[in-house]
Amino acid sequence: MDGLRAVAAFSVVVHHSDLLAAPSLAALRNFLGWFGVDLFLVLSAFLLSRLLLLERERTGDVGIVNFYIRRALRIWPLYVVFVTFALIWGIVNDGASAQLVGWYIAHLTFTQNIEAAYHGYSPFPFSAHLWTIALEEQAYLLIPIATATYFSRGHQRGLLIALASAALAFVVMRVGIVLIGRSHPFLWVSPLRADTFLFGIFMGLGTGIGGSNEASRTRSFFAISAVAFLIVALVRIGPPGASNLCEIFGYPVMAGTCCLIVYAVSLSPSMQTVFSCRPIRHLGKLSYGIYLFHIFALAESAVLLDKLELHGSAARFGAAVILTVVLAECSYRVIERPFLLLKDRFTSVESRPA
Repeated sequence: MDGLRAVAAFSVVVHHSDLLAAPSLAALRNFLGWFGVDLFLVLSAFLLSRLLLLERERTGDVGIVNFYIRRALRIWPLYVVFVTFALIWGIVNDGASAQLVGWYIAHLTFTQNIEAAYHGYSPFPFSAHLWTIALEEQAYLLIPIATATYFSRGHQRGLLIALASAALAFVVMRVGIVLIGRSHPFLWVSPLRADTFLFGIFMGLGTGIGGSNEASRTRSFFAISAVAFLIVALVRIGPPGASNLCEIFGYPVMAGTCCLIVYAVSLSPSMQTVFSCRPIRHLGKLSYGIYLFHIFALAESAVLLDKLELHGSAARFGAAVILTVVLAECSYRVIERPFLLLKDRFTSVESRPA
């Protein structure tokens, strides 16, 4: 999981950089941003629902309060520090304003994705991408409900029917939004694109993916082949906002693609070896900080390289990656790790930090 998180994080970093700035690469660049975000969301829903399932199997119950405490200790400390830093940066550079304070409140209440749906991306410094954190926090309300439904019904079919019905409802609602004419990024940042969480929850609760599967090169090969086909199709039709077809049906297709990637890796010893190697695992452990800091790092490293008259996209990207990883490493050791140790007190099933 940590290795796949690293892939998701750096897909988003590449998307926001100018490494693929050439017009001929625009489709690939847009795809990487979409893919990175949705892989993050699928992995989060998958892991959290699987951990709740294991907790139920081990203890006979699920501590919902402890679930929310764990999520708060994992997400909130670094997040609050970052958005407060962004507020101070904005005040120092542009002066205090009602809009700046309003967006700060939206970030603290995890409603900035709703604000972005109606007013466009956040002008808050280095924080336009943090709508995904708000979407995840909102999804955390759904995950315990889905697991409770699964435990009460006790079978895979009931869970599949419930989540498939929810996914169909999202498709119907998106049809209505498209017909009304809401412009991008209304659906992109709203809970109406939560198919990724539904797919991840089913993968975590209703399948053996990620567990002790017997390796099968044949099944892994077919899964990767399907992933390659879907990626080509998604790149060609463009991301949500580029076409109404993708705005309506693209999210479940991307969610399915991400699930197939996890499935393929779980069946392939060679891919497990790659994604489990120590450097990639470590970057995955830092992925939350990488995601938070990369916009700041891209902007500030570009300012520095402009002063040095270094304008190559590769140099700018390399400098930004180094700064991003350094900031993520420092934040992990100074801010995240103490709260992760505290989080362990509320944990029944050990896992990597989610």
